[in-house]
Amino acid sequence: MLFGKEWKTGREKNNILGMNWRFSLLGGDRINPVDYPASMAAHDAVYDEFHAFSHRKPVTYYADLALSWQKNKSRYSSTWSLQFVNLLFQKEFYGYRYNLRTGQVEPHREAVVIPNISYRIDF
Repeated sequence: MLFGKEWKTGREKNNILGMNWRFSLLGGDRINPVDYPASMAAHDAVYDEFHAFSHRKPVTYYADLALSWQKNKSRYSSTWSLQFVNLLFQKEFYGYRYNLRTGQVEPHREAVVIPNISYRIDF
C-alpha cells in the first residue's frame, strides 16, 4: 500500500514539498526445513533436502517514509529527500544458525533500518 501527498509552495507555487508512506507485507517464501538431528551432530545448521521447500518464511511487515523538497528553477530543478526504510524495526528472517552456547538451531533474524539523505539535480 502506498500513500503520497505533494504540496505546491513558494511565491510562484513552483516548488513541491512531498511526503510518501509505503506499507509492505512480505514473506511466505518457501524454504527448506532444518534437519535437527544432523545439525546437532555437525554443530551447524543442516537443511533437510529431502523435504525441500516444505516450510515457509515468517511474514514481515514494513513501513517506509520519504520526505522530499523540490525546488524548480527555469533551467533545472533540485530535490532534497530524506527516506527511512523499516520504520517499524521489523526483524527480517535470514535462515537458521547453530547456537554453540545453547546447542540449539535457532532462526537468525536482524532488524535493518536504513536512513537515506539524497540530493538530485535534473537539467
